[in-house]
Amino acid sequence: MPFEKAYIARYPEKFKTVIILTGIRIFSFVSDPAVFGVIMACGCIINIVLLTGSNKLIPLYQKVLLFISLILQFMALGYSGTRTAYVMVPLGLVIMLFVNLRNKNTVIGALVFVFAFLVVMFGPFHGKTTIIRRRTAFSGSEDASLNVRDVNRHRIQPYIYKHPIGGGFLSCEPGSGSELDGFPPDSGYLRTALEQGWVGLLLVLVNIFLVMQYAVSNYFKSQTGAEKQFTLVILCVMFALVVSIYAQESSGLIESAMMYYGLNGISIKLKYLSSPNITT
Repeated sequence: MPFEKAYIARYPEKFKTVIILTGIRIFSFVSDPAVFGVIMACGCIINIVLLTGSNKLIPLYQKVLLFISLILQFMALGYSGTRTAYVMVPLGLVIMLFVNLRNKNTVIGALVFVFAFLVVMFGPFHGKTTIIRRRTAFSGSEDASLNVRDVNRHRIQPYIYKHPIGGGFLSCEPGSGSELDGFPPDSGYLRTALEQGWVGLLLVLVNIFLVMQYAVSNYFKSQTGAEKQFTLVILCVMFALVVSIYAQESSGLIESAMMYYGLNGISIKLKYLSSPNITT
């Protein structure tokens, strides 16, 4: 819309991240394309996992609605231009395949997804900018933004080694006055290592391990089909988000952080809400 283009043109930093060689990145009503892509990737994973549920648990008409939702969110994901989000979807589905391999619907869904992935990667779509952007997420490219990120990470490593507890919260923000003033982490883990040191990063990784352990444990302890299905949704989305933090600040962006920390809490609480622990 015209008012959105005016907003993008007003801020140079916004312009550089939204206007790219493959076109304008769509970000809907959230803050930027990166967080929009992450949220849409989570939505795609949720829909796909629910579609593998039994017809008794999820009736056919609901699956039709889920499929329509999946198509719309997958299109939105594509137009967001967020390469991290493109990678999140297959990673979430890999976890689903590993923990639910005996489910026939899961195997069928995986085969359909692999076929669609191969069509996107190797199909005769050479003029579509959205398709090109998706291909670069998996095949690699000489994209300048990726090269700059790698250079920045290597350049800042000595600082991390010398500061075990980091430079302090928000020390990477412009105007902080610290040694890290204005440094672009472009990664949730790197920001943690810079602002909280490698000690803080270690604590964060331990926390992630414990949360994922809770999620896996909840899945295998589930007593009903509904519990299993919805616990699997949480497990797949959480794994995808944990991986996305490497390339994006998913846990620090307000919109995706609400989902990330919300699922953290649900994973821990589910232990006490499962069927054997509920008293009537």
